[in-house]
Amino acid sequence: MKLAFILKTTALAKRFDAVCVFVNKEVNNEVLVKLKEYGVKLIALRVACFNNVNIEKAKELDIGIFRVPAYSPYTTAEHAVRLLPTLNRKYHKAHPRVRRIPLPETLG
Repeated sequence: MKLAFILKTTALAKRFDAVCVFVNKEVNNEVLVKLKEYGVKLIALRVACFNNVNIEKAKELDIGIFRVPAYSPYTTAEHAVRLLPTLNRKYHKAHPRVRRIPLPETLG
């Protein structure tokens, strides 16, 4: 399902040198070939891991892969502090209700 979605959106990369892909999108052989056809030379990842990208195929197609080299040692503490308002405002209870509202899938 996610693969079909990213294949559908590769056409948006036409005339761009680079694309930015999030961790939950799989960039496999099919996607890489399409991106190469559209002239993409670089894929930027917004996370440190890169297990969602076929690195060997990207090398073969001469598409560069860039990622976050490492996370700050303070990120866990910062994230915990950012989550504190959810307890007070009861976001954790509201989130499942909001997820049930049918919304179109976002691009990217």
